[in-house]
Amino acid sequence: MTVEPVDDELIELFRSHYGIQTDVTLKDGRTCAVYNIAWGYDFGDPYAYLSTDVSPGQEGRSFDFSSTHKITRVTDPLSGQVLLETSS
Repeated sequence: MTVEPVDDELIELFRSHYGIQTDVTLKDGRTCAVYNIAWGYDFGDPYAYLSTDVSPGQEGRSFDFSSTHKITRVTDPLSGQVLLETSS
């Protein structure tokens, strides 16, 4: 059985903002600045796993690892505009 990804809009948002800071709010309340992602899917999982700020690395920042199902909001830090809110 093939499981289709449910987070295409979120992945495309990150791709379109490559190299530009976006603030990501996680379910646990943390907010992280993200500049770029690498992503993939485990077999049967509709949510991508993310490695953030790995390639290219961001000076003074370590990379982070998460999953799209943990993201609740993506915000433009300059304008404060909410770019995407998830229902998860």
